[in-house]
Amino acid sequence: MDKTAAGSVWENRVFKRIFAAYTVSTFGDWVDHIAIIMLFGYVWRANPVLIALIPVTSALPGVLLGQLAGVWADRFDKLKLMVYSDLISAVLTFVMAISLNPFLVLALLFLRNAAGSLNLPAQQSLTKLILPEGHLLKATALNGMLMQLAKILGPVLGASFAAISSPSLCIFVNSLSFLASALVLLSSGKTQEHKSASKSKANMSLFDSWADGWKTVINSKVLLYYLGFACVVLTIIQMVDSQFVVLLREKAPETPLLAGWLMSAFGFGAFSAIFVLNKRKTVTSYNPLLGASVVLMGICFALLGALPAGTPVYWLPLSALIGGAGTGLAGVGINYLLLKETPQEALGRVMGIYTSLTNGIFVVSPLIGGLIISGVGAGNVFRVIGIALIVMGLGMYTLGSVVVRKALMNGSAQ
Repeated sequence: MDKTAAGSVWENRVFKRIFAAYTVSTFGDWVDHIAIIMLFGYVWRANPVLIALIPVTSALPGVLLGQLAGVWADRFDKLKLMVYSDLISAVLTFVMAISLNPFLVLALLFLRNAAGSLNLPAQQSLTKLILPEGHLLKATALNGMLMQLAKILGPVLGASFAAISSPSLCIFVNSLSFLASALVLLSSGKTQEHKSASKSKANMSLFDSWADGWKTVINSKVLLYYLGFACVVLTIIQMVDSQFVVLLREKAPETPLLAGWLMSAFGFGAFSAIFVLNKRKTVTSYNPLLGASVVLMGICFALLGALPAGTPVYWLPLSALIGGAGTGLAGVGINYLLLKETPQEALGRVMGIYTSLTNGIFVVSPLIGGLIISGVGAGNVFRVIGIALIVMGLGMYTLGSVVVRKALMNGSAQ
C-alpha cells in the first residue's frame, strides 16, 4: 500500500483509481439527475407532487440506511463494498432507463440510492487508510473541486444530450458510468486493511458496533461540537436553498434564466474557493475556515434578500459567487475535519452518522422553510437567515475557539 508522506497524492496508486472512479460516477450522476427531471417534467408531464418525490427518494435512503452503511464500511472490505455498490447501481439504473412508469422509476431510484449509501463511508474510510495525514486536505479538496465542476458542467451536458437524444438514453449512459467506475476500482488490486481491527469489529453485534460509533462522536469534544454546529447551519441553509426560484420571482420576474445563472455562479464560486484552499497542505484551526464559510453564505443570503425588485440582474449572480465560495469552504472543511479527527476504525460509522443526519435535514428543513416563506415572503426570510449566518460565522472566531479550547483541555486533563 503506497502510504508515504513524501511526494504527491497522485503517486498513490489506489487513490488515483478511487479518484478516477469518483470522476466517472459523479459526472454520470449529474447527467442522470437532469435526465430524470426532464423525463418526469417534459415526457411524462408529471404533477408537482410526483416531481417533489424525486429529491425525497434521493435523500430518504441516506436517512434510513446511512448509519448501517457506516457500520458495514468499518466491518468489511471497503473496496469491495464500493464495487458492489457500483454494480448494483448499474443494474438498477439500466432498469430505470427502460422503465415506462414514473412510480417504478421512483422505486428504483430509492433502491439505487440505498445501494449508493454504501459508497461514501467506504470511500472516505479507505482514503484515510491509504493516505498519510499530510495528504488528506489535498484529497478532500480534489474531491470537492471535482464535485463542483460536475455541478457546473453536468447539468449542461445532461440537458444537451437529453435534448439531442432522449432522457432515457442519458439514464442508460449513467448505468455505463457505474459499470466503468466498478471496473476502475477493481483494477486497484488488493489493499491492506487493519486485519486485527476488522476481526474485533466483526465479533461485535451490529447494534454494539453502531452504538460504538455514536460513542466515538459523543466522547470526542471536537467532533461533537463541529458536527453539531454544521447540522445547525445546514438546517438553516436548507430552509431557503430550494426556494431560490421563489426569490427570483420577487426580484427579477422577467428573467427566468437567472435560476441557471445562479446555479452556475454557486458552482463556480465553490470551485474557485476550493482551488485556492487546495494550495494549502494542512489546516491548523477549523474555526477560521468554517467561520469564513458561514459568513460568506450569510452575506450571500442577506444580499439576495435585501436587493430591491428591479435591481440590475448581475447583482444576483455576484451574490451567488460569494455564497458558492462559502459552500465550497464548508464542504471541504467538514469532510477534512471528519477524516482527520475520527479514528480510522470508526470513520465509516461516523461518516454514516453524519450522512444520516444531513439527509434527514434535506428532507425536513425545506418543508419548514417553504411554510415560513409562504407566510412572510422569500426576501424577508433570506435577509433574516443571512444575518443569522453572519452572526454565527463571526462567533466561530470568538466563542467557538474558547469552547473548543476548554473542551480539549478538559479532555486532556481527564
